[in-house]
Amino acid sequence: MKLLSLIVPAYNEVASIRTTLDEALDYFTGRGIAAELIVAADGTDGTREAALEVAHTRRDSATRIHVIGSPERRGKVLGLLSCFGGRARAR
Repeated sequence: MKLLSLIVPAYNEVASIRTTLDEALDYFTGRGIAAELIVAADGTDGTREAALEVAHTRRDSATRIHVIGSPERRGKVLGLLSCFGGRARAR
């Protein structure tokens, strides 16, 4: 079975991240698409914590949510690179 991975860079999205993730989960689940959502959220704005809430409350979904990031703000490029497990290199 193929798995679709969707990377969601997020910063200062605490007001909308729950809706964004719920809609993505509903979309993939409703179409029978196996998927994972990878949320890259650095900083202390609450986005990462809100995404983790959704990940815990929607565990029953076929689509999984992975939330990565740290309290320190490292920027979009490093956030995206961490989604690829550090294998990709910025040039």
